[in-house]
Order: sequence, then structure tokens, then C-alpha cells
Amino acid sequence: MHSLTHHVQLEVPCPTCGESYAVSVDVVKESQRLLDEGGPCSGMASHECPAPYLASLASPEAITHLEEALVAFERDARQHGTRAVSVTRFEQENPPRDSPQRPLPATSRAR
Repeated sequence: MHSLTHHVQLEVPCPTCGESYAVSVDVVKESQRLLDEGGPCSGMASHECPAPYLASLASPEAITHLEEALVAFERDARQHGTRAVSVTRFEQENPPRDSPQRPLPATSRAR
């Protein structure tokens, strides 16, 4: 099972064609790990290997803060009898036809 950071993505604009593409935070983190361990791309330019470029898309500190916030959010959700799930942008913009987007009914359970 993937962590929620697998579903958090950066939208990266292409400087050549003007289009953009998505890179998950997990890919950035893995690229940073590979470079830190002195992997085969260490010391290479980003046009020779994508790892240096991908590793530069977010700071390790920012990724750590995001992971800590997601862990705290998941823990809080569990304490309230719920669980954190992810919804992709595609799913948000294109809900299933048999599942209209409307608020969930309120429960009668008092807090």
C-alpha cells in the first residue's frame, strides 16, 4: 500500500514545450535518497540523468514536514473513527456517473 505522499504530486512545467507533467513526492524523495547514497547518477547533470533534476523539485525538509503532517492527520482521523484516503485530481474532476457528488449525510452521533 502506498503512503499518501505517493498521491501528492508536483505539477512541473516543461521549459521546452510549455506543457506540464506530474511528479509524485515519492519520486522526488527516492531521487534524493539515490543521490545521497552516491548512486550512479551522483555528480551527473540533469540532462544526463533525471535523478538530480527530480531531487531538486522539493527540499528534503519540505518533504519531511509534509510526511509529518500527513502522519498527524492520519492519526487524528483514526482517533475520530475515520481513515484518511486520497482522491486524485481526475477523480475529483470526473466523478463516477452513478455516484453524484453531494455531501454525506450527517450522523446523529454526538461528539
